[in-house]
Formats: sequence, C-alpha cells, structure tokens
Amino acid sequence: MTVEFNPKSKSCYCFSVPNGTWFHLLKTSIIKEFLNNPPLTNDPIYATKKQAIKCAEAVKNWQPTEFWFGSDPEKGKQIFIEFFERCNGFETY
Repeated sequence: MTVEFNPKSKSCYCFSVPNGTWFHLLKTSIIKEFLNNPPLTNDPIYATKKQAIKCAEAVKNWQPTEFWFGSDPEKGKQIFIEFFERCNGFETY
C-alpha cells in the first residue's frame, strides 16, 4: 500500500510513497509531533501550511537510514523537503 500526498497549492506536485517509507519517517523524526501524533495507519492527515513548514525543517535536520528510500535516501529526503516547503499545507490518504 501507499500513502498519497496532496498539496493545497496548485503549483506543487502530488506524490506517493510506500507505507513503510512514510511510517519510518514518522517514527524516526519529530514530524509526528507536528502532525498531532497520527497513528501509523493510512488514516488521512490534514496539515496546515505552518505544520508543513515545520515538517520541512524537521526533515532537513533528520538523517535517513541507509536504505530508507531505496538506493538513494538523500533523494527521498529532498523530495519531502521540497514538497513540504511548496505545498501550502497538505492532506494524505
């Protein structure tokens, strides 16, 4: 299964990642706190612009594990940072 990320901004892209990729990020960074401690399920998350910016800062300061995003964890990290900075808030499903 995957988690879909939909931005509020029309000028930002949608993307999806495997559940395990998103859940690992939630478990190993402080993002979970900024999003009101959502359960590790596919229940929707609704994030404001302020929460998204905090998520971007958290990911910038987070060190991914070696195989977190396949063979290129730094690329995955950059995708999340760019999305969180540009999305104007987001929802997942």
